[in-house]
Amino acid sequence: ANVSLEIFHVKSSCSLFKYEFPEYGIVSNDPAHALKSERDVITHSGIQRAPVYDAEALACGNRVAGPAILESSDTTTFLPRGWSYTVDRFLNAILVREQLA
Repeated sequence: ANVSLEIFHVKSSCSLFKYEFPEYGIVSNDPAHALKSERDVITHSGIQRAPVYDAEALACGNRVAGPAILESSDTTTFLPRGWSYTVDRFLNAILVREQLA
């Protein structure tokens, strides 16, 4: 019988650019410019008034302490008491559980 064995080995390379994420300078830790309203929320400790923020308007360095509500075009986030939401230099949200006194 006729047997044929063919082997191919291909090696290629391509140079790619390294993507640099844009960084933003810290504006302030005060989120007052993004405050929209207040709303009653039900928590373990009862009904509380919570500020409502436009999450997309928060700038680099802004810090929101819970309880608070953060609204954006695609989600609504409730931030409970004892948590904070800070916008980092890449405009990411950093959630931190704070020490309760």
